[in-house]
Amino acid sequence: MFYGFEFKPFKAAINDGLHAIMSAHINFTNLTEDGLPVTSSKRALTGLLREEMGFEGLIIIDDIEMKAIHDNYATIEATLKTVNAGANLVCICHDLHYQIGASDCFNKALETGELAMDTLNERVARILKYKEKLNVELNTHLL
Repeated sequence: MFYGFEFKPFKAAINDGLHAIMSAHINFTNLTEDGLPVTSSKRALTGLLREEMGFEGLIIIDDIEMKAIHDNYATIEATLKTVNAGANLVCICHDLHYQIGASDCFNKALETGELAMDTLNERVARILKYKEKLNVELNTHLL
């Protein structure tokens, strides 16, 4: 297994049915490739979380406008990179310019093939699956 003892609490939570996890904007050099932060790393999000640890829930990216990303990567392009790496949801919390820019970037990436429609469909399908699951759980508790 790729992950060490640091990941045991995460693996336990995954085994207990964790629905969502938020990635940090850290550069964990033993986990990522090319000096990328974990949030932009396919090796971390897809390789470690999905494939090695068996996480089926939602991968959420903390505010992409945070200084660690904003100062070192283009915020809008970083949003696309996180989704291609495996993220389902990306928080763009403060600036409408970045929100609109990310939407435009996704549309352009779909046109150029930088983002595959199958990838986007998988990310959205997972969100809808958990939306339905949450609705069922809430309704069950209300009965």
